[in-house]
Amino acid sequence: YIKTRFDELKTTFDLRVLLCVLDDRSTPSAPISTSSEHIVELNQLCVLNNFTLILAATVEEAGRWLESFK
Repeated sequence: YIKTRFDELKTTFDLRVLLCVLDDRSTPSAPISTSSEHIVELNQLCVLNNFTLILAATVEEAGRWLESFK
């Protein structure tokens, strides 16, 4: 889904940001290393598609990031 959205938005905006909220709860089915691998993959996609990746630790922090772009 993210790759498709990147392609759709590639030339639409000058500033392209992917804002992600990290879930720090680790479960046996989703160990931390798997989460790290996903973040690395998202970062690579962002670099290749001229997006800025912002990682927020909480929903409140993500909200503050959104406010800063108004």
